[in-house]
Amino acid sequence: RDACGWGSFLTDCRQDATHPSPACRAATSAALKYVPSPLDPYDVLAPTCARTAADAAAADASVVRDQPFLRRLRETHGADSTPRYDPCLSDLTPAYMNRADVRAAVHAPPASLHERPWPTTPPGWHYNQGVAGEKADIARLFPDFFARAPHWRLAVVSGTADSAVPFLGTERWMECLGLPVEDDWRPWHLDRDVAGMVKRWAPDLSLVTVKGCGHTIPYSCPEKGLAFLANYLNRSRGCE
Repeated sequence: RDACGWGSFLTDCRQDATHPSPACRAATSAALKYVPSPLDPYDVLAPTCARTAADAAAADASVVRDQPFLRRLRETHGADSTPRYDPCLSDLTPAYMNRADVRAAVHAPPASLHERPWPTTPPGWHYNQGVAGEKADIARLFPDFFARAPHWRLAVVSGTADSAVPFLGTERWMECLGLPVEDDWRPWHLDRDVAGMVKRWAPDLSLVTVKGCGHTIPYSCPEKGLAFLANYLNRSRGCE
């Protein structure tokens, strides 16, 4: 049955979402009209970039209200020692990266020697291009990882507020690897609260979700991001 108008989307896009069919593209375009604007796809719980000081303060307050871990971090360590959430950070990054001292630190050529604005990609290059100039399926890379380095522990982490790279899509391609499930979905905890969920496949592949966090987890949820990393480095099964 058509579930509230999503029937064609779920049907037409249920096969290969990496190389969508014309029917899937049409269904996706139809679904996109229901996405509100403005919206930060990398953190749907965060405010979008504001241009006035009042709007920036309201945006920061909104994130603190919706992100209890960030609020707790400020209460514990003081507001002055905790960076403010800035939804306009991506607008400020190019100016910072083009400072002469920063360019020198990252070994980027001086502006006078660079033929294009920096940081930008070369002409004709795009984010999804693979070795042969086409988008490569990430699911096809992992079997090579397993073959070349069977001792690796691989953990894929995903914030649940990230709609640009949603965890449901990540779980989908990981399931397509055909590995046996060793530990099905279970919660991991931080300070006696559920911080996310974990799913593990044999031999040593994990998907870890981080509740309420965006694409850049250390920025939107620093405490949870640190907890995940610490558990991974300590080989803890608590959240990896």
